Amino acid sequence: RRRRAGAMADQILTGRGGASVKQRDGGIASAGGTVVVGAALSDGLILAADSRLTVQFSAGIQPSYKVASDSANKLFSINRVGIATYGDAFILGRSIESFVSEYKAKTKSNDDVHDIAKGFIDYFGKSYDQEVTTNKTLPVLGFIFAGYDKGGVGRIVESVFPAKRIPSDLIYNSHDQPGFVWRGQTDVIVRLIKGFDPALGSSSSLQKLSDSDKQELAKEVGQFEYYIPYNYLPLQDGIDFALSLVQTTVDVQRFSFGRMGHPGDIPGVGGTVDVLTITPTETSWVKRKQLTAASK
Repeated sequence: RRRRAGAMADQILTGRGGASVKQRDGGIASAGGTVVVGAALSDGLILAADSRLTVQFSAGIQPSYKVASDSANKLFSINRVGIATYGDAFILGRSIESFVSEYKAKTKSNDDVHDIAKGFIDYFGKSYDQEVTTNKTLPVLGFIFAGYDKGGVGRIVESVFPAKRIPSDLIYNSHDQPGFVWRGQTDVIVRLIKGFDPALGSSSSLQKLSDSDKQELAKEVGQFEYYIPYNYLPLQDGIDFALSLVQTTVDVQRFSFGRMGHPGDIPGVGGTVDVLTITPTETSWVKRKQLTAASK
């Protein structure tokens, strides 16, 4: 006891010592957030993601969240494949980035998008299952993989935990089905592109409609979607569009406080926007935050 008291006094007087987040985690329930945009165009593939990390606390703690960082990495590359992550950002107390970096050393230079997606999910899944078993949690997170298959077709592949972890091709590709996908906190993007809030379908008025009326309304609402000729977009325009979708979400969350009917939404999207492109000949960071020691 004397040694412990003496050590504490030494720390107070000298500033030495250390601390672990496990000692004072404040009842953290989850840490994550994001909006991710992926695109497949004839000229190449694009991934864009924000940099915010938001911590949500367990019930009884106010405020219920804290913006922990605007410097989190959610966009990575392994060889010729881009990877974006959304949702929970930590498994077993480790960042998603640490798992990607660790797996990267195990890959081969000729691995295609399907090899990388399957290999990483198998590797990461073991730690995910350990998280579920050990900590009795069920984190919700997903991965978007962008790269070319062995036939030279640019693909967007997705894996979602815990629901659909087996990687599967989305419909968009670089040959005959160009298009954009978005994941995470996507309400701003859906409003902008589709013309309605995704929460609209749960409104009590719509729930009272018959199935036939709902189908008819869905057709009418579909006419409000912006017509964007994705098959004619050069890579630069695709980059601009992907960047603008993420940045618009950042800006709207900065100035708003949720919807009028549901104020107080967590601003899980923020910080700088990273952008990665993958073409048949190269993988390029168009926009990427850098580590720095400059004082502000």
